[in-house]
Formats: sequence, structure tokens, C-alpha cells
Amino acid sequence: MFFYNYSPFYPPLLIHLQLGFIIFLFLINFHVTPLSFNFTSFYPSNQDIKCEGDAASLDSVLQLNKYEVEQTGHATYGELLHLWDKASGNLADFTTNFTFSIDSQYNEKYADGFAFFLAPPQFRIPDVQGGGGGGGLGLAYGNQTLNSTDNPFVAVEFDTYINIFDKEEAEHVGINVNSLVSSKSGRFFSNVMQGGMMNAQISYNSSSQNLCVYYTGVENSISYPRELCCEIDLREYLPEWKNERKQEDTIHVTEQEFETATGAKKISYEDLDRATNKFDEQAKLGEGGFSTVYKGFWSEKNLHVAVKKLNNVSIQGLQNYVSEVIITSKLNHQNLIKLIGWCHDREQLLLAFEYMPNLSLEHHLFNGSSLLKWVERYKIVQGLASALHYLHQGCSRCVLHRDIKSSNVLLDSNFSAKLSDFGLARIVHHDAKSQTLEGWTNGYEAPECHQTGKSGKQSDVFSFGVVALEIACGRRPFVQMEDGNQVRIVKWVWDHYEKGNLLDAADPRLSGEFDGNQMKRLMMLGLWCAHPRFSHRPSIGEALKVLNFEATTPKLPSKFPSSTVSSIISSLVSSIAMACQAAGCKCILPIRCEKKNINQ
Repeated sequence: MFFYNYSPFYPPLLIHLQLGFIIFLFLINFHVTPLSFNFTSFYPSNQDIKCEGDAASLDSVLQLNKYEVEQTGHATYGELLHLWDKASGNLADFTTNFTFSIDSQYNEKYADGFAFFLAPPQFRIPDVQGGGGGGGLGLAYGNQTLNSTDNPFVAVEFDTYINIFDKEEAEHVGINVNSLVSSKSGRFFSNVMQGGMMNAQISYNSSSQNLCVYYTGVENSISYPRELCCEIDLREYLPEWKNERKQEDTIHVTEQEFETATGAKKISYEDLDRATNKFDEQAKLGEGGFSTVYKGFWSEKNLHVAVKKLNNVSIQGLQNYVSEVIITSKLNHQNLIKLIGWCHDREQLLLAFEYMPNLSLEHHLFNGSSLLKWVERYKIVQGLASALHYLHQGCSRCVLHRDIKSSNVLLDSNFSAKLSDFGLARIVHHDAKSQTLEGWTNGYEAPECHQTGKSGKQSDVFSFGVVALEIACGRRPFVQMEDGNQVRIVKWVWDHYEKGNLLDAADPRLSGEFDGNQMKRLMMLGLWCAHPRFSHRPSIGEALKVLNFEATTPKLPSKFPSSTVSSIISSLVSSIAMACQAAGCKCILPIRCEKKNINQ
């Protein structure tokens, strides 16, 4: 992986980067070799990124060049990527996200741009010092600019200077294979003069063999999202990464590292098959879209276990499996589920957890014949808050759970909460801002996740707020109304708050047998945590203090507020409509405005 910027005769471009990357290779022997990294900031002490030329880590960002003429800078990741496997022919899927800024510092003349690319370990970086090589973007020079098969690469270029061989007669993003003549290209509003922040995601789907880049550009303060895809079989252009160890050694070493990193132990498939009576239907505890859970008895350890069998043996399934093993086994909290062991034999992905005899919170709220008493409910929500506080603030690095819901809150023999299912979880720095990550379950998803595709600690807090309201009201995230329509539980409870009859939203099955102060406090906290605007939500630490009566309940607006993004859109629509009315137009959003009178 490589980033490059070149500045020939015109003033250069200051390019800053924040980078995340994940790659998964599914080998024939069912061995999983994941590689992922995430840099929200760059420092000179970081040995994972090798900076050459004028590239350097400055002020926590990666700057690819100085603001001087004829400057080059390149940065490479220090670890090799196993892109494909020769024995099976399997290709890796990968995704990288990065935020960048290209800044000419208001100079109208500027240079060539930068590129992200994959190349063999022996790739030779051209020596272009002395000028004339800017069009090659550091990938090729001279005759190799149009044909670089002897020094192969696959790249995505962000080109801000028009060369004679460019298909686009404007600034553009291009997908390049062994040539600076792009196989596919699209318009790029680079915002070079102002140097605004932009985003890019580059992904490769091994099944469709599509290399896609999703990117934003900015013009006149308006962001333009664009997409560009090209079908490429990377095996035809890039060699397999050669590992000197034998295949069986690779399996042994990787599993040993897996076990060392996690603390949980590998369990043989035979043991888990025997524990669940060959995964008998009668032993099934539950089933979801991604997995089925069975009750088992591990006779060797004299231990009851819950065996999770992943249904989705795919790249996404592998990613969830690795995340759950690595993250769960490093955690130690009384309100988090404990991972006992793991297994990826016989083309199966299996996880063994401590068995929870009282199943899930969802089961007792909505499916069980027994009724959860109020004392038990309040204890459960306190335990869940404590678990989330540990994940967000008690670990050396923050863990975003990203799938908090009542079905993932398990209950032990004492009805203590145990947060489970870390397949979608991610580890980030404590000071990290929102992440571009997929996940979440409908009904528990914060508005900003749906509207911007980004998530963070406050998104977890939103999901916690929804669960808190489920516990208080005994209703699912979408409440069925008498007219047949559904409304989100947050809006439904807020309507009761607005009318001054908040306690009327309490679970009717409790028949009023609850502590009124606790009930009101829990509902108010649920609304605060599930506030549509993420900046108005508390931290989970603040929420825990409210639950424990160590802080007062928040003051909330009487009317249900809209999310920030929705407010902006609503305001913009109103402004456009008013402008159209003043100009005598009929407004047809979001496409066009039509004149009512052709003479106007």
C-alpha cells in the first residue's frame, strides 16, 4: 500500500491523510488470515508506516510533501498483504477508508496529485527528482508511464493536473492498472484552492472482481459523492505473496498467536459436536441471521456451554468471527459474557461461551411466560450500563459494541446482565471521532448512523437508551399503534413526556408494582440517551451516575426534537421553497424548479 504526491514545476499540494484498512483472505484449508489497521492520527514514533522522500507525520496527520516545488513523498505500510492464495486461487476482499485534504494554499497553479496503490514487495519507486515525472504520480516514469508491466501496480489516482494522456479533460479520480492511462475515470471536484476535507473508500470484492472507489469532492462548499468501479482480476496483475513457512506451519503458528492473543482456548470440533449432541435441534437456544446458538455440555470440563455456530461462512462471517474472538477474550467484566473457546475446523466457525440459564432480556420482556419484576429490571439496566461504561472508558482502548439490543443482553441464574455478541464490535482510540463502519440493527440504530454512515460512542449510548425504554415500557423499539401504524419507542415515550403523563408509558404488566422514582428516572434517562441529536446525549459514565442516583435527571425539551441532519435538510427545503415562491416558481424537490409564468 502506497501513497504518493509529486510536485513538478508548479507549487505543490499539501496532502493530509487519516487511514483505515482491513483485508480478509479465505483460504482453502479454512485458515483465516486477517489484517486490519486503523490510524486516526500519525506520529513519527509509529513504525507501521514508512515515510520516504518528503512525506512526514506532522501535527498528528500524514503530510505527503512540503510546500515547495519539485517535491515527492511516499508512505507505505510495513506489513505485506496476502492478496491471494495460489493453491486455492482464492482472492482477498479488502476495504480501506481514508480522509484527506489537498491544499494549494490559494495558489491557482498547482501540481499533480496523489495515488493509493498495491504493488509487489519488489516494486521500484521511480526516481523522478529533477522534474518531468509528475504525470506518473510516483508509480512510473518515462516510457513506463504508459506501460509498466515490468514494474506492476494497481492504483487509484486522485489527479489534480491534466496530462496529455489523461482521458478526462479535468481533475479526476481514476483506476489504473500498469499504466497512468486510467481504465476507468470520473470527475473529481478537488477543492484544491480551499483545502477542504474529503473522504474516500476503496474496496475490492473478490466474488465480482470489482474494484470500487467511493469518494467525495467539494465545489462552492457543496459536497459531491461519486462512485467509480472497474472489473479487475488482481491475480492477473499482482503476484501471490510468498510465505517461506510451510502451510501446516502457518496454521500452527497463526493459531498459536490467536490463542496467545486471546487467552481463550481452541476446542476441537469433535468436542463441540459431542457437547451439543451433533448440534441437535432440541439443543437449539436461538437462531438469528448470522448464527445459531446451541446448549451443550462439555464433559471434559464438566461445564455447560452455549455454542454459537456462524451460519454465514463468508468474508463478513470470518470478520465477525475474528472480531468476536479477539475482542471478547480480552475483556474482563462481571457484566460481559465470557468466551470459553473457539474452533474453525471442518469449514465451520464455532464459539463456546458460558451458558446463561435465564436466556435473554428480549425473551423475558416479550416471549417468556414469566414476568420480570421491577427490581430485576432495574438491576439489569444498571449492569448493562456498567458493562458499556467498561467498554467505553474502562479498557486501555475504547470498544464500540455496535449491536446493543435486548436479545444481546443475556441473564445468568441471578438475573444479572451479561452483554454478548461482539461480532460487529471494533476497537478504537478513546479520543477517536466517529468511524465509518457498518453494523447495527434496525430500531436500535442512531439517526446519525443511518444518515451519515458513521458511528461512535454516542451511537452505542443511543442503543442503550432504546433498551432502557424497552425495559421500562415492556415494548419493542417500534410501538404498534391502534391505527395500525408503528412509531419508534423514543417518539412514543417522548409524546407521553410532552403530555405530562410519563408514567402511563410504564409496562402495564407490572400493574403499578414499581418504584415510581426509579421508573421516571429510567424513562428520562432513556430519552436522554436516545436523543435524536448525538451531541445532546450523555456519556455512558454520566448515564450510570443518573441510574445510581449520583446525579440528577436531565432537563429535556418538552417536544420531540429532530436530528441535526434532518433539521438542516428541513431548513434547506423550507428556504428553497420560500425562494421559489418569491421567484414565482413551482418547487419540485430535489430535482428542479419550474417557472409558473414563462415571461417571468
